[in-house]
Amino acid sequence: MRHRFIRKSVAILVVLAIVASPYKSFAVNEVTELQDKISGRTTDIKNLEAEIVSLEKDISKVGSQKKSLQNTLQEIELTRKKLTADITLTGKKIDSVTLSLRGLENEIGKKGTSIETSKEAIAESARGLREFDNRSLIEIMLGEGKLGNVLDEGTNLIQLTEEINRNLLVLRKTQQALKVSKDEVDKERNNLLLLKRELAAKKQVEDGNRTEQLSLIKETSGQESKYKKMLDEKKILRSAFEAELYAFEAQLKIAIDPSTLPKAGSKALLWPVRNVLVTQEFGDTAFSKTSLGAAYNGKGHNGIDLRASVGTSLFAAASGTVLGTGNTDETCKGASYGKWVLIEHTNGLTTLYGHMSFIGVSKGQHVASGDLIGYSGNTGYSTGPHLHFSVFASKGVSVGQLKSKNAKCGTYTLPIASFNSYLNPLLFL
Repeated sequence: MRHRFIRKSVAILVVLAIVASPYKSFAVNEVTELQDKISGRTTDIKNLEAEIVSLEKDISKVGSQKKSLQNTLQEIELTRKKLTADITLTGKKIDSVTLSLRGLENEIGKKGTSIETSKEAIAESARGLREFDNRSLIEIMLGEGKLGNVLDEGTNLIQLTEEINRNLLVLRKTQQALKVSKDEVDKERNNLLLLKRELAAKKQVEDGNRTEQLSLIKETSGQESKYKKMLDEKKILRSAFEAELYAFEAQLKIAIDPSTLPKAGSKALLWPVRNVLVTQEFGDTAFSKTSLGAAYNGKGHNGIDLRASVGTSLFAAASGTVLGTGNTDETCKGASYGKWVLIEHTNGLTTLYGHMSFIGVSKGQHVASGDLIGYSGNTGYSTGPHLHFSVFASKGVSVGQLKSKNAKCGTYTLPIASFNSYLNPLLFL
């Protein structure tokens, strides 16, 4: 009896020793291999991020030059390279997360096996201790023959019990570590799903960029004169659209209570882009008085423009609900916002994101502050890739219909607001 019990006890201690070393839960060679692979992906990611930063600078430099067919094509080509690097970067991130998941799942599997084995061994130990406790002194002496042997066995069992109790504490800690590992796996899986969606979106953006490049080459036949004529036609369309929108919105009379709005300087909104550079401010700016700015009918710019190359991530400026999304290019190419998103926030403000290349949200969807809502682009009337960002008093804006008088265009679906609903975004950022 004693020898059988002691042998089981030794087995218990061996198992618990394994449990006590969670970081050695699977083969050292496998761990090293995974770490090497993850390290390699990390290096690739850093190199790609540096390449993207360099391309962003080149795109910005070309974008600031005078508009010409050659410059525009060069900007599109640089953007294509940047988007390709973005796609490769996202793929590397997916690889890295996948490898991390593999390591975590291996660790969880080994921990789970150790825990189950330990539970069985501890249960067997408990049965042995109960069996020893239930034997009378006479039964023990008759079985062992000598009192000294009995006392030795009792001492050994007491020491073993103490050791088991200590290792039970280790087991509980291992169980807690297992729970943490599972939480990490869930987090990594969510990251993986987000990255996969991001990858699919960026591929669509790259496809759109390539289509734009081919379309521009076809429309202009590589001739500067045709390119300038195309730009002039866009300006005419834009001016006509702005005049129609102005006439429509001028009829709207909506009372706005200032007390329902956040105070100026309250930073009620987050910037919708990470790297902020305002290229045009709100209202009656110097740009709005130039020939290019005449598209605003001298009434001032109804938002701000932020530098953002095609494919730049755009984020919700605050928590809220998506009131609508759309693409004015489907009604009249190059006349208005292009692809847009309108979000009503819980603080009395509503924000508009225009000229997007990809829309990642849908009408009625709830978004949290800082959530990714899509990617910037060059759709609609745009003299170059950027984000148009407008802020409204929520009471005065809604998604509406505007029938164009231009025979080439149809009925726009887009945000429509009373003049007093347009607010300066810089007051809340």
